[in-house]
Amino acid sequence: MEYEVKRRIYWGECDAAGIVYTPQFLNMTFQAMEHFWIDHVHIGWLDLQAETGITTPMVHVGMDFSAPARGGDEISIWIGIEKLGRSTIHYRARGMLGDQRLFMIRVISSTVDKKRFKSVEMPGVIRNKLSPLVIDVESG
Repeated sequence: MEYEVKRRIYWGECDAAGIVYTPQFLNMTFQAMEHFWIDHVHIGWLDLQAETGITTPMVHVGMDFSAPARGGDEISIWIGIEKLGRSTIHYRARGMLGDQRLFMIRVISSTVDKKRFKSVEMPGVIRNKLSPLVIDVESG
């Protein structure tokens, strides 16, 4: 199942040519991923860290761009989980302007013990909430 976050492109996210400054798409994607967590795992990343001592740093990012977005555009960012590993979550984000794909971003995050800064097995309560949401990567 993919999760949609709709958002407007603001002036401060654009470069001098009036198109989105490329790194802004990654920031928008991370914000959409946290919305996904809040809605499906029922905890934001800061609270997860404070309450459990687990953090989820990003360990890999891959980005492909298909079309620009401009200030004032209303875009959708679709978040899906492609795979759950022992301690990793493999996300896919599709940025869309209507039916036109703007970008595809793949992110891998790891569950890490904050004090030891070592990878740990994903807690069962998190895995149980995320497992039903893994998408069929062949379909999209």
